[in-house]
Amino acid sequence: MAKSRVPKVLMVLGSLPPMKCGVGDSMVMLAQHIQTMGVSTSILTSEDADVVPGVDTHRFMDSWSIWNLNKFLKKVLDLKPDIVHIQFPSLGYRLGLLPYFIPFFLWLNEVPVIQTWHEPPVKSPFAVSTSQRIKRFIFSLRYIPNFLSRDILVEVQLGALQELRSFFRPLLSRKTIEYIPVASNISKSPCDSEQLAVVRERYLVNGDKRKLVVYFGFPFPHKGIEQIFEIATPKDHYVVLIATLDKDNSYQRSLSLYLDGLEGWEDSYTVTGFLHETKVADLLCAADVVILPFRTEVTPRNGSFLAARLQGTPILTTSKSRVGFDQNENVHYCSPEDIIQMKDSLQLLLDQNVPKKPLDTIGWKDIARHHVDLYFKIYKDQ
Repeated sequence: MAKSRVPKVLMVLGSLPPMKCGVGDSMVMLAQHIQTMGVSTSILTSEDADVVPGVDTHRFMDSWSIWNLNKFLKKVLDLKPDIVHIQFPSLGYRLGLLPYFIPFFLWLNEVPVIQTWHEPPVKSPFAVSTSQRIKRFIFSLRYIPNFLSRDILVEVQLGALQELRSFFRPLLSRKTIEYIPVASNISKSPCDSEQLAVVRERYLVNGDKRKLVVYFGFPFPHKGIEQIFEIATPKDHYVVLIATLDKDNSYQRSLSLYLDGLEGWEDSYTVTGFLHETKVADLLCAADVVILPFRTEVTPRNGSFLAARLQGTPILTTSKSRVGFDQNENVHYCSPEDIIQMKDSLQLLLDQNVPKKPLDTIGWKDIARHHVDLYFKIYKDQ
């Protein structure tokens, strides 16, 4: 049978909206853009996911347990894709080991595979304690089966794979490595100054002269959210956390209790809960400073960082290799966990009244084009 003129691509991931996962949010935009470029694209995902408009979505997996291997393979082989593109990690996989064996078994079935590692198993990527380092080390072992297949491995941060744990590095010889960055899941706010003033008035009312300090991102221990209330002061700042706190999540439950127990902050902070992406963009743009006090450090693939940079608002964040204000990026870097340094830097940013400088960056259309080029290259080589 003759080949069709374009490849059929099946994307595999565990989460799509309304499930909470930054990778899932990104893949909605990527899949839609790829589809508009003429490549037949479909998604195989969890039962709890929603359909992606304009993309054939198979909400098929009730669990990503290794015991569902035959069920998964049968579905993929029935769909007859030319390429299977798998995303790692994805919160919808939960503790299931099946995704990490998929590349190997598809390779055995001569199905071309691309793996994208959004968070590669580097040394303690999000660890802030010994127990977390041990936990992260154990979790990193899940990636061992990923190395068994000969396929293409996409890194979203240039050079990130050089930081792999030492026993993984020799295994990279089985991979063809490609670099394709990610973009913000949040678009640039279209608001003018008057509209942004209205956004600010939702939090700073009746002539309140305090500065609006905004955090955005999924709440995890390494994000350093508690530190914000040591860096900022209720007298000088109003803090907005663009986040959802789930009482069924142990860390988020403890964070909620921490916030409830803060003295002096009763009328000086807000947890927004879920906001539509347009409202997130508007609030990030309306802020005086966006604060992202990672206990590890920020990376170019952090979606919250990319979203804030796109608005041009000055950002206070952390780095292990950079300290001080980068005028080109409009970002002030501090050492992780250095509360005094971050407190002084926040005041410095506000005193200098740093103007907004929107980031001119690659978008999802450009990223989709990189993917399409890769798909055609693989397809032609089959």
